[in-house]
Amino acid sequence: MDKTKSLIWVIASVTAGTALYVLLPTHWKYWWYMLQSWIQDGNPFRNFPFWVLPAGIIFDLVLIFKLIASYGMFKLQSWGRTLALYALSVDFLLRLAGFINVLTYPSRHPEMIQRYNEMKSMPGHVTIITGSLIPSYIIALLSLISAIILITRPVKESFTGIRIKAKSDTA
Repeated sequence: MDKTKSLIWVIASVTAGTALYVLLPTHWKYWWYMLQSWIQDGNPFRNFPFWVLPAGIIFDLVLIFKLIASYGMFKLQSWGRTLALYALSVDFLLRLAGFINVLTYPSRHPEMIQRYNEMKSMPGHVTIITGSLIPSYIIALLSLISAIILITRPVKESFTGIRIKAKSDTA
């Protein structure tokens, strides 16, 4: 088996795996919570900023496109590579925007940080749920590395329908 083809299959597996890792265990919980909020309150957007629904839809579409692109890359189809480049780039940019948001949050909302610290020090009944963003950062790096590998010449040539002429062929 060709080393380049093996590399493409590894990238396709990583792309599908990261999409499933995000899509299956986490996103359905957010959609379920919004549905419950809508049923109970009649207004699901009272508890969420206006951008949560469109952002969630866009992010889920990117994850679905990553799954479709993985299938195309496994079949070595040029559309799979093209879709993967778009999906991986958008995924990286969305995660980069989230990273920047996390870095700048304390300076933009100092009152929320103070409130969070006060709640942490309260006795008993206050539960604060936090999560690690390290998996998101790892997925962002994997998306960036995969996109960079997909634009290299040997990988381009492995996909059907893409033929790159050497400089000596054009003369």
